[in-house]
Amino acid sequence: ASLVCRVYNYDPLTQLKNVRANCYGKYLALRGTVVRVSNIKPLCTKLAFVCGTCGDVQSVPLPDGKYILPTKCLVPECRSRSFIPDRSSPLTTTVDWQSVK
Repeated sequence: ASLVCRVYNYDPLTQLKNVRANCYGKYLALRGTVVRVSNIKPLCTKLAFVCGTCGDVQSVPLPDGKYILPTKCLVPECRSRSFIPDRSSPLTTTVDWQSVK
Protein backbone atom coordinates (compact mmCIF):
# COMPACT_ATOMS: atom_id res chain seq x y z
CA ALA A 1 0.00 0.00 0.00
CA SER A 2 1.23 3.49 -0.74
CA LEU A 3 0.65 6.64 1.29
CA VAL A 4 0.82 10.33 0.52
CA CYS A 5 2.50 12.37 3.26
CA ARG A 6 1.07 15.76 4.18
CA VAL A 7 2.02 18.66 6.40
CA TYR A 8 2.18 18.02 10.13
CA ASN A 9 -1.03 18.84 12.09
CA TYR A 10 -3.34 18.37 9.10
CA ASP A 11 -6.87 17.80 10.46
CA PRO A 12 -8.85 15.64 10.94
CA LEU A 13 -6.62 12.89 12.34
CA THR A 14 -7.64 9.41 11.13
CA GLN A 15 -6.93 6.31 13.18
CA LEU A 16 -5.01 3.65 11.28
CA LYS A 17 -7.68 1.02 12.03
CA ASN A 18 -10.25 3.20 10.18
CA VAL A 19 -8.29 3.36 6.91
CA ARG A 20 -10.35 1.52 4.29
CA ALA A 21 -10.54 1.28 0.50
CA ASN A 22 -12.80 4.37 0.38
CA CYS A 23 -9.79 6.41 1.60
CA TYR A 24 -7.88 5.63 -1.62
CA GLY A 25 -6.88 8.83 -3.43
CA LYS A 26 -7.73 11.09 -0.48
CA TYR A 27 -5.43 12.99 1.86
CA LEU A 28 -5.33 11.55 5.38
CA ALA A 29 -3.62 12.55 8.57
CA LEU A 30 -2.25 9.55 10.48
CA ARG A 31 -0.16 9.28 13.59
CA GLY A 32 2.71 6.81 13.28
CA THR A 33 6.39 6.24 12.78
CA VAL A 34 8.02 6.09 9.36
CA VAL A 35 10.22 3.00 9.29
CA ARG A 36 11.16 2.90 5.60
CA VAL A 37 10.94 5.08 2.50
CA SER A 38 11.67 4.15 -1.09
CA ASN A 39 13.72 6.14 -3.54
CA ILE A 40 11.86 8.88 -5.41
CA LYS A 41 10.80 7.55 -8.81
CA PRO A 42 8.94 9.12 -11.72
CA LEU A 43 5.32 8.05 -12.23
CA CYS A 44 4.05 8.64 -15.75
CA THR A 45 0.64 10.38 -15.80
CA LYS A 46 0.46 10.99 -19.58
CA LEU A 47 2.45 9.23 -22.28
CA ALA A 48 2.91 10.37 -25.88
CA PHE A 49 2.56 7.75 -28.60
CA VAL A 50 3.80 8.13 -32.18
CA CYS A 51 1.82 6.42 -34.93
CA GLY A 52 4.05 3.84 -36.64
CA THR A 53 2.48 4.61 -40.02
CA CYS A 54 1.93 8.38 -40.35
CA GLY A 55 3.98 9.74 -37.40
CA ASP A 56 1.05 11.56 -35.75
CA VAL A 57 1.50 12.03 -31.98
CA GLN A 58 -1.21 11.59 -29.36
CA SER A 59 -0.98 11.84 -25.59
CA VAL A 60 -2.80 9.19 -23.54
CA PRO A 61 -3.59 9.59 -19.81
CA LEU A 62 -2.30 6.70 -17.71
CA PRO A 63 -4.53 6.23 -14.64
CA ASP A 64 -2.40 4.95 -11.73
CA GLY A 65 0.59 4.74 -14.10
CA LYS A 66 -0.87 1.74 -15.96
CA TYR A 67 0.32 1.44 -19.55
CA ILE A 68 -2.55 1.70 -22.07
CA LEU A 69 -1.94 1.79 -25.84
CA PRO A 70 -4.14 3.99 -28.04
CA THR A 71 -6.79 2.00 -29.90
CA LYS A 72 -6.22 3.66 -33.29
CA CYS A 73 -4.58 6.65 -34.96
CA LEU A 74 -6.66 9.84 -34.81
CA VAL A 75 -5.81 10.84 -38.40
CA PRO A 76 -8.89 9.86 -40.48
CA GLU A 77 -6.83 8.79 -43.51
CA CYS A 78 -4.54 6.55 -41.42
CA ARG A 79 -6.39 4.72 -38.59
CA SER A 80 -3.28 2.62 -37.90
CA ARG A 81 -3.10 0.49 -34.74
CA SER A 82 0.70 0.48 -34.43
CA PHE A 83 2.25 2.90 -31.91
CA ILE A 84 5.65 3.65 -30.41
CA PRO A 85 5.82 5.24 -26.92
CA ASP A 86 7.84 8.49 -26.78
CA ARG A 87 9.02 9.18 -23.22
CA SER A 88 11.04 12.25 -24.28
CA SER A 89 8.07 14.05 -25.89
CA PRO A 90 6.85 17.32 -24.33
CA LEU A 91 3.38 15.67 -24.28
CA THR A 92 4.67 13.04 -21.81
CA THR A 93 4.23 14.11 -18.18
CA THR A 94 5.50 12.54 -14.96
CA VAL A 95 5.24 13.23 -11.23
CA ASP A 96 7.58 12.23 -8.41
CA TRP A 97 6.41 9.15 -6.50
CA GLN A 98 7.65 7.61 -3.27
CA SER A 99 6.47 4.81 -1.00
CA VAL A 100 6.45 5.46 2.77
CA LYS A 101 6.02 2.62 5.29
